Amino acid sequence: MSGLAMHLASEGDQVYGSNYEENERVDYLRAKGINIYIGHSYENFEKPDVVVRTTAIKQGNPELVRALSEGVPTIYRMELLKNLLSRNTSLCVTGTDGKTTTTAMISKILVDSGRDPTVLLGGINPLLSDGNYRKGEGLIVSELDESDGFFASFKPDYAIITNVRGDHLEHYDNSFNNLKNHFKYFARGVGKMLVTNAD
Repeated sequence: MSGLAMHLASEGDQVYGSNYEENERVDYLRAKGINIYIGHSYENFEKPDVVVRTTAIKQGNPELVRALSEGVPTIYRMELLKNLLSRNTSLCVTGTDGKTTTTAMISKILVDSGRDPTVLLGGINPLLSDGNYRKGEGLIVSELDESDGFFASFKPDYAIITNVRGDHLEHYDNSFNNLKNHFKYFARGVGKMLVTNAD
């Protein structure tokens, strides 16, 4: 979420959020001018145009309850990411393991070769000045989380699937075949080139 928050702020949107605890990332976002509340509360509400949530946020979350009661649109983080990726040429890295490292390496190669990518990572990497985000004017390079199945609906121009193993199966009816089918569906939607780590 922090990479998306920084991207929206860089586009001129007013962004704020909530986190369960203080940490270095919260401090970093605050230093970037993004207001972060600690804890989730009905009072953490600044009349937003839209509320972005993760699948970890339960229906009873007080901020979500308030948004729904006041008619504020709510979307999932992956829906926001999908919308952002549709605005430019995109390269997505997905798979069970190695997404952050692979995405960071690709980003480093692109930057060093004179490209100017926007980069969204799921983890912190020292190759990026903001840890998990880089603002650019060219290609959008993004790590794509496979944990809840929403990734299968993405249609990037380019994609890499690092590997597939039975992880997060609780979101796939505890079926490895179901997980594999999601990856197959994703692969069919890639527009120009797909690279897979396949034997």
